[in-house]
Amino acid sequence: MLQQIWTEMKETFFPTWQDCPFCQNPLGQSGKSWGRSGLCRNCIQEIEALELDLVQCQRCSKYLRLPKEFLESRKLKDLRLPREHICENCSEQEPLFQGAWNIGPYEGLLRQAIHDLKYKGRRNVAVPLGKMMAQQIWLYGPNSSLMNPWGDLYGAVLIPIPLHADKLYSRNFNQSYLLAKSIAEETALPVADVLVRKGDTETQAHLGRYERLRNLEGQFELAQGAVLLNKAGQQAKVAILVDDVYTTGATVTEATKVLRQSGVDSVYVVTASAGIGV
Repeated sequence: MLQQIWTEMKETFFPTWQDCPFCQNPLGQSGKSWGRSGLCRNCIQEIEALELDLVQCQRCSKYLRLPKEFLESRKLKDLRLPREHICENCSEQEPLFQGAWNIGPYEGLLRQAIHDLKYKGRRNVAVPLGKMMAQQIWLYGPNSSLMNPWGDLYGAVLIPIPLHADKLYSRNFNQSYLLAKSIAEETALPVADVLVRKGDTETQAHLGRYERLRNLEGQFELAQGAVLLNKAGQQAKVAILVDDVYTTGATVTEATKVLRQSGVDSVYVVTASAGIGV
């Protein structure tokens, strides 16, 4: 009993601060972040600053860089473009999914954090990323209200974008699954790891939208015997796809097709970041 009291007193008056998961600097009392991300304030401010000269497409939430003269004549608080100025991809083809959200643009600190997660094996980075992705769901979930905070996302399931078996074997984890688990801890939404990637497709990084679509066509399927159940144990009609980066939408488009064929009515997308386009 005395030992427990002494331990609690030490933590109160002489706290042992953990390191920020992103910059890995110690979290001092003045540097600890507000909110639940666990990031230091410097990192939070750096992420917020990434969006200052950008707006988001209203359909896919991809980022668009604004001309300098337009920036000078508008209020930066209004982050979304009018409907007629959606991004080029969404102008050419209406997305199959109902909506998309992300933490911020694929630049700077966010880009480095995702790179560290995927290629340096820093799995702990998935926790704060997932927490911030969950916040996007809470903030921008469609038709939510005080009486119905989930709105159109009531009964939703989280579905991570899968890796091909060979890549999963070499990396030893799927970053999208780790992100989905972190989101689930914040939202209590169930994770349904039910999508399978058939082939080890060509690397997408340097491909355009149409090349990506051709590269991924027919590459996803529902796992044999998989059943999509929501938290209530009922057949899920709403799904939220989880991935690390939204670039052209080719990956989530193919995944959405499979989910629609399996009986899902509405598909949404949440990613850690999104690319900058036109």
